[in-house]
Amino acid sequence: METIFSITITHSKNVIMKKFTSRLQVILLWLCICIAIVESNAQSHQGVVLDEQNSPLPSASIIALSAVDSVMAGFALTDVQGRFRIENLKEGAFILQVSFLGYLDSYSDINVIKGESKRIPDIVLKEGQMKLDEVVITADHVPLKMKNDTLQYNADAFNVKAHEAVEDLLKRLPGVEVAKDGSIKAQGEDVGKVLVEGKEFFGNDPTIATRNLPADAVDKVEVFDKKSEMAEFSGIDDGMEQKTINLSLKEDKKKGFFGNGKGGYGTEDRFDAKFNVNSFKGDATWTAIGTANNINAQGFSIMDYIDFMGGLGAMGGSGGRIELNSDDVGIALGQNMDQGFMNTISGGVNYNYDLSDNSDLSASYFYTRLDNDIDKTTFRQNILNEDTYETDENSVQNMLNSGHTLNLKYKQKRDSSYRLTIGGRLIYGDGSSSVELNRVLNSVALQNQTMSSSSSDRQRINLNANGTYSTRLKKKGRIFSLNGDLKSRDQDGTGLIQSYNAFFAGATSTFDTLRQRQLTLNNSVDYSIRASFTEPLGRGRYIEFNLNHQNVNNDYRKDFFDLIRMGSENGVFNQFLSDRFDRQFLYSRAGVNYKLNRNKYNLTLGLNFQYSDQKGEIGSSEVDLSRDYFSVLPLIRFDYDFHTSSSLRFNYFTSIREPSLEQLQPQVNNADPLNIYQGNPELRTEYRHQFRLNYNTFSSFSNTLFFIGLNTTYTKNKITNAQIVDENFIQTTTPVNVDYDLNTSGYLTFGFPLRPIGLKAEVGGNLVFSKGILFLNGEENKTTGWYNDYTITLQNRKKKYYDFLVGARVSHNVRKYSVSDHLDQSFFNMNYYSDLSKDFGEKWRFKTSFDYKIFPEESFGGAADLALLDASLSFNFLKHNKGQLTFSVVDIFNQNKGIDRTTALNFVQDERIISLGRYAMLSFGYSFSGFGKKNGIIIDTRERR
Repeated sequence: METIFSITITHSKNVIMKKFTSRLQVILLWLCICIAIVESNAQSHQGVVLDEQNSPLPSASIIALSAVDSVMAGFALTDVQGRFRIENLKEGAFILQVSFLGYLDSYSDINVIKGESKRIPDIVLKEGQMKLDEVVITADHVPLKMKNDTLQYNADAFNVKAHEAVEDLLKRLPGVEVAKDGSIKAQGEDVGKVLVEGKEFFGNDPTIATRNLPADAVDKVEVFDKKSEMAEFSGIDDGMEQKTINLSLKEDKKKGFFGNGKGGYGTEDRFDAKFNVNSFKGDATWTAIGTANNINAQGFSIMDYIDFMGGLGAMGGSGGRIELNSDDVGIALGQNMDQGFMNTISGGVNYNYDLSDNSDLSASYFYTRLDNDIDKTTFRQNILNEDTYETDENSVQNMLNSGHTLNLKYKQKRDSSYRLTIGGRLIYGDGSSSVELNRVLNSVALQNQTMSSSSSDRQRINLNANGTYSTRLKKKGRIFSLNGDLKSRDQDGTGLIQSYNAFFAGATSTFDTLRQRQLTLNNSVDYSIRASFTEPLGRGRYIEFNLNHQNVNNDYRKDFFDLIRMGSENGVFNQFLSDRFDRQFLYSRAGVNYKLNRNKYNLTLGLNFQYSDQKGEIGSSEVDLSRDYFSVLPLIRFDYDFHTSSSLRFNYFTSIREPSLEQLQPQVNNADPLNIYQGNPELRTEYRHQFRLNYNTFSSFSNTLFFIGLNTTYTKNKITNAQIVDENFIQTTTPVNVDYDLNTSGYLTFGFPLRPIGLKAEVGGNLVFSKGILFLNGEENKTTGWYNDYTITLQNRKKKYYDFLVGARVSHNVRKYSVSDHLDQSFFNMNYYSDLSKDFGEKWRFKTSFDYKIFPEESFGGAADLALLDASLSFNFLKHNKGQLTFSVVDIFNQNKGIDRTTALNFVQDERIISLGRYAMLSFGYSFSGFGKKNGIIIDTRERR
């Protein structure tokens, strides 16, 4: 295998592309042949489900149950014409159960003869006398149902194993995708929230629930578009939807406690421990979770970490520049094994209490501590007008960050007349970082070299309080809503930098040394108030008037002290670099929206008028930051539901983005003497047009998925960076406005079954196109970029005894420059992967995963390929398999490292990080519960026939 791949990666990019194209054509031809075989030879039983008026019933559930033991042998959902098809039933007698919300279930006998397809007579359902909230699903093995706009999966129908987490269950659900970092897609859309029993679980991070809750506690998984609180109250769609998963727990799990724990120790002193405890008692529920490990594993997402830390600024890896005032974390957080070496400790408690029938309280506390060591080598090819120059950089970094997050939310509602929600979040975070850097710059010959050492310490306190009140007035459909939000952020930090720089110009060499201490204070208070009044116009038409006011206050101070003598602590105040800023940004907006709600579609047309007023001054100069802007902001939203499993969404909206405080300040930041940053007080506000189009469809009749989407952003007065490189190759960066910037991204996913061989296939692609302007030494350079990736995966459809997946991904980066064709860049990355798990009875399970990454040489210093293989063997024991012993080996070939190749406006970059490699671990897990004997639901087929 190694020889084959080494031959492949030494080909030129054209040969690689040709080989990939030819292979792709063969694969597509093979898939077409398989589809043709399916259509012509598949054995199936087909029929139609109707109501008493002979109208089709879409999304009715059809389950084929064995007449002997009532075990499910097949299932299907009807399409928009009421048709269904059940494939590959074995020879024998079956009972066909047909269910539809609000109708009585139907049961009929069918006999299956081997090799024979059959047309089942039309099935007519009678309308039931029960109310919607009285409908109960009585079958244990119903795999999925459509309930109005909610897709509901039955967890027991997907072969949940002991000691598995909810994340493992989600991976088996059709139409749901779980990435390696834990992010979730459902029906082609990102899942932004996971609820437990309809309530929030540790804030907004989905992975805290999916990675910590046991799968065998879940009864139903519900996927739906959660509307805003105002839309839920009024019933008027405002387009503010979020794809959401709700985990409904089994009844016996709501009357006691359950949970599990796991601990492991391995070679190289590797350890991994985690636990969760869940308690349900009366009106109160609580959950406690915790994890500690040094194997680069996290029980939360990176976005959640950023949120916990309040966007703490940190030291950038390149150039050792200290960004104490940034709102981005700015460090390699390491959600994967290839991000250095990481120690993680995190844990918290989530509490919900029903105060009464009309009010409830929820609260959570979470603590996280992340210690990350990174040894990174970076090769960058920089574009300079019609020429290039290169930098080689090595940095050794340590990032230590910790954060405390407290969430509170109170909800109250009375009948349907009003709803009140009050919430708050408090975040306290602190951190430290250090960087040792060595960088060499070459252009034909050595030009300059820098060696630097820098460190920083910082603290941040964030407070966010918000409330929403909505009430129905006397006239039906007339609604008044009021929303308020208050944010306070306090951040302070200190930094220390020592830099030694050498410049080589022919036979002449010069040297300089920088030793500085920096002090940063950044305080801001923001508040906003929004009022909305909705008036019904009849026949599903509404008009909404809204007013919005927002005030952003920002006080910023940055002091520089030159450390003249070695060992000097305080230093001499540098008045030329130090400064103070005071800025206030006011938004005042008035708008009107026309809304048309129909059964099949919703339309919103809106027009907002916004006046923005920026006031401020720079302490050390007479530069006036005062600006005012008037903007007209139109919007269009259109949603069309073709049927319950097919929809079209279109959004067009406009917005403005004002310059940040750092971008406006004219003072020089010379923390890295070879990469100087200077703000621009003349910057204008960006004006953005955004278009989003999504089409999703899922057909249970053919078991196919098709998702396609397009997102385009066109920006006027785009803020971008202009660079000047002098004769010593010292780079000065200044933000400027350019006429335009265009960014378009699209995706396509198509999934379909290969029934004759029992597989499921999925092909997909992503495209990103960008067009922009940059300035290098005053010369305008128009850039065009493409990023494309193509994937294909195959996996087995029936996963009771084994589960496997194989796939491939090829990505292609292209960057073109207007000043010279020879500066254009193009490179490929390839990835082949597979996962396999096999059960041997109820006691043993074997799992393995293989990931092969190929990085051809092309524009970079050298080719690279990584073969990453993991394997584990688990043994279940004790009563009800509550105990589990697992032996695992990670990175068997010991090849793991972080490799990241990127292209930007004016450079291409190859980054490599020495990372956690091979280790073996023995771990013990135990699941526990404080319940009685587990209840099961059995269908009595003799009585219902």
